[in-house]
Amino acid sequence: MVKNVVRNNGIQLLWQHAKVDVYLLNIFKHSGWLLSGNLLVTVIGLASQIVLTRSLGAQKYGILVLVITSATTINMFLSSRTFEVGIKFITKFKEENAEEKAAAVFKLCLLIDIATAVTAYLILVVSANHVAEMLIKDSTMAGIIPLYGLILLTQFPIGISSAVLRIYNRFDWIAYHGVAVATLRLGGIFAVWHAGAGLKGVILVYVGANFIEALSIFLLARKTGDERLTKKWHRSSLGTLRGHLSEIGRFLISTNGRALFKLFQRNADILFIGYWLAPTAVSYFKVARVLADMILFPLNPLFTVSYPMFAQMIHKGKTDKLKELFKKLTLFGIAVGLIAILLLSVAGGYLIQWFFGESFMPSLPALRLLSVGVGIAGISMFMDPFLLAAGRADILFSASGLGVLMQIGFLLLLVPVWGISGAGVAYVVFYMVWALTAYYGCRTIWRF
Repeated sequence: MVKNVVRNNGIQLLWQHAKVDVYLLNIFKHSGWLLSGNLLVTVIGLASQIVLTRSLGAQKYGILVLVITSATTINMFLSSRTFEVGIKFITKFKEENAEEKAAAVFKLCLLIDIATAVTAYLILVVSANHVAEMLIKDSTMAGIIPLYGLILLTQFPIGISSAVLRIYNRFDWIAYHGVAVATLRLGGIFAVWHAGAGLKGVILVYVGANFIEALSIFLLARKTGDERLTKKWHRSSLGTLRGHLSEIGRFLISTNGRALFKLFQRNADILFIGYWLAPTAVSYFKVARVLADMILFPLNPLFTVSYPMFAQMIHKGKTDKLKELFKKLTLFGIAVGLIAILLLSVAGGYLIQWFFGESFMPSLPALRLLSVGVGIAGISMFMDPFLLAAGRADILFSASGLGVLMQIGFLLLLVPVWGISGAGVAYVVFYMVWALTAYYGCRTIWRF
């Protein structure tokens, strides 16, 4: 009798727990494709960086990094986080069966991205000589900057197209697409290496691969979404969004402000190092960043899947289950973050030697510092989609703003004195400030 009661109660508890965890299981299910794909993309991307560093050498590799960073900085300064707008408002209107409005959001996001892409490229062309003189410290390199900048003109469909794939849970297609593009890029880099085409050849490979990436993901989005959303979007009227434009505008401004701060957080250290030091120092710091960024690959697919799912749960009023899901994902992030700190701190030197060679060992001090920042990023990763889905992009804006101000202050103080190690300290400071501010924001929404 007692055994039966215990057994029945145990089965009941397991069933209740399974029902609570259905959202967690869905996240892991959908992220499974992304995890396997992200692992392959990470390995292929690492292989690409190894080939580039060993074929170009520290000096030319540093120049390549500065060209890419200057172009992406200008583009991100102007561009909008339209994929976040797409996920939030296309999901909202589809839940309300307002298909015409959902298609209008798709059209609006695409038009915004086209306008910013053209503007960014024109600014890059005009500023190429100044960038070459100030950062690369070689005016003869000005010509390769607009050449790489052609990427800006071709990548505009990527943001909203990836949003559609996420909304329709086609994470398997995202995974296949990412692996295919990374493989294509690696093959092109190998071909350039064997042909001895040098830096210009590498840039042409990047431009060609990006064009194929943008075109293919747009075609995948057309195949995924319903006919009105992705095939007849050009017939939709932006006038159907009247009454929603102020809400979309506020969300866009908040996310754009946060994206701008993210831009400074990701690129300011490279630009400061290029300005005060030399392309060789840039290459050492970039190698440290490549290894540090690589270590969080188990979390990135979960991050990608979590935002659209969080947004759906908010719109359906399932806030209690959302809180429970958020807690579990955060515990997983803490585990991965701590492992990242330990692994990079202990094995960082061996990884640099094995992958990039003895000549890149000056990257090690920066790598050990970056490992701390990456660990904090992993621990706090799921606060971002949680706050975004809750409509509190303003909190993320504040967290990013405070973090970037502190980071830039430390960059100004430490890079001229400590070199790339100073940039590593500034990187850690950003994530400490961001995580603490975002955590406070989460607690203001719901008490945990």
